[in-house]
Amino acid sequence: MTSHPLRSRNWFGRQDLDGFVHRSWLKSEGFSDHVFDGRPVIGIANSWSELTNCNAHLRQVADAVKRGVWSAGGFPLEFPTISLGEVLMKPTTMMFRNLMAMDVEECIRAYPLDAVVLLSGCDKTTPAMLMGSVWLAPKLAQASRGDAAWPLPSVKQLQQKE
Repeated sequence: MTSHPLRSRNWFGRQDLDGFVHRSWLKSEGFSDHVFDGRPVIGIANSWSELTNCNAHLRQVADAVKRGVWSAGGFPLEFPTISLGEVLMKPTTMMFRNLMAMDVEECIRAYPLDAVVLLSGCDKTTPAMLMGSVWLAPKLAQASRGDAAWPLPSVKQLQQKE
């Protein structure tokens, strides 16, 4: 499917016991043989959390990204990251930004990913994810949430419920 050697081939393309174990691990989740036919594995790093309204909508975004990856011929695999939210984390999320960067970097390094889509939603998670993945530069996409009020109901919607 691609002219470039895929990093994930070192896990799934091997015809030895390790390759069998790696393919079987994902087959146990319901993935069929055709996903291991040379498709690029696209990691989706998701900072979704109900504790962080900036990231609360990212479950739905991840589903849309997965559909896009499948339709483009890739094999999407979502993985969680730490999620930072300034309002509920004390004393401040800035203390955890580097931890999140390390979380993202080490997951990307450790898993059989050929490229990564980062899903984040605020001024702490977005830089942290970029810091942790910048070494991937050409194989990286960042999807950030935009308007901070997006997941919240409008005043008009709240008034209509009363």
